[in-house]
Amino acid sequence: MSSPVAPGSRPADAAGGGVSVPRQAPVEGWLRQERLARGVTQQALADALGCKRQACAQLERSEARGAISLYSLRKAAAAMDCELVYALVPRGAAPAASAVAKEPEAERPWVAGEDLPTSLL
Repeated sequence: MSSPVAPGSRPADAAGGGVSVPRQAPVEGWLRQERLARGVTQQALADALGCKRQACAQLERSEARGAISLYSLRKAAAAMDCELVYALVPRGAAPAASAVAKEPEAERPWVAGEDLPTSLL
């Protein structure tokens, strides 16, 4: 389920993987958006967190205005069976391809008759 993002937001430069994410959070915040997308009530989330519904509402308001702690955000994400992903993304253009970390290629096993890899010498 998609929710409108704040005015002026734009998709992030997809540096591989073809994934585009908004640069700004949804106006109502990520917690509320995800909770509503999953069809979970504030009371159900509060029960999962072990707090009152009012505390859950305050948590959503704090996150929407950028005042939530990472600890609280991580707990709320876990209560909704989500993983918190925290990232710093450079402003402006996508980083040069050489600056993007690449997954190491899987090493293939050594086959008899081949020269030994230099790492084994």
